[in-house]
Amino acid sequence: MHFTDAIVLSRIDVGEADAVFSLYTKEYGKVRARAQGVKKENAKLRGHLETLALSHIGFVATKNGERLIYAEASATWPCIRADFERLRAAMYFVSLVDSATFAGEPDPDVWSHLQRAFAALEEQGFEKESFKAFEEGLVRHLGYGGAGDISILGLSIARPV
Repeated sequence: MHFTDAIVLSRIDVGEADAVFSLYTKEYGKVRARAQGVKKENAKLRGHLETLALSHIGFVATKNGERLIYAEASATWPCIRADFERLRAAMYFVSLVDSATFAGEPDPDVWSHLQRAFAALEEQGFEKESFKAFEEGLVRHLGYGGAGDISILGLSIARPV
């Protein structure tokens, strides 16, 4: 059983009541974990695993992959969610991290970079330079040197205009 803080990168609905979440953690890197029954109205994890949320999670490794057993949201970023420009930037950031990282490869620098970016969006608001600054930092933290050009990652995610 593992407990850690995670930023929810994405969610894919599976079947009637389950979902698979992509989460980024400091200790475990990207984790893909299934939450059983999370779409049910009275599910205990419901609401704590919204995309972008910073949550304290618990998961176990099973023969079919990781399974979420606990989640408690600690930051839901209300200012980001209330402002379209901030929300668009945050969604772009999590899409980049989700696409550019591999499960099971922890990188505390990527974790800190994403967490700082969210804190800046929440407290200071959105600036157009936020996109380039985040991209350059992510490329550097992933070990591609100071190139700073996101195209080096080979991703097909367009930067919001």
